[in-house]
Amino acid sequence: EYGLGESTYIAAAVGVPRYVGIDSDAEWVAKARDAAPIHFQFYLGDIGPTREWGFPTHPKLAKSVIQYELAPLWMEAKAFDVYFIDGRWRPATVLLSFLHASARGGDPKKTRVGIHDYGGRPLYHRLENILEKLEFPD
Repeated sequence: EYGLGESTYIAAAVGVPRYVGIDSDAEWVAKARDAAPIHFQFYLGDIGPTREWGFPTHPKLAKSVIQYELAPLWMEAKAFDVYFIDGRWRPATVLLSFLHASARGGDPKKTRVGIHDYGGRPLYHRLENILEKLEFPD
């Protein structure tokens, strides 16, 4: 999961057996870790100082993007069934999630990537040029 929050607590409550999450805010990582089952793994995407909602205050900092995008995937030798994107650089992390699943033995027809706040953000809709969008009822 990219971007920790309510979905992290839901994953814990329903008993997700394997979970890895990253956030750019150290306080959120600590808070989620304290409330989660012991098998949940968390990473801090050190993108430097952040402001509200985890936006970097120094977006040109060289370490910003690559560490956040790749940190939770480097250590995972097995594909996930579901990747959930609710953090920084969503289009890029969507594509990296599919690449991770493909490289780690995941079935492309069964791999699912969810994007939070998708509807009102036309930039994200460009992903539909290369990926199949699944509709879910409200």
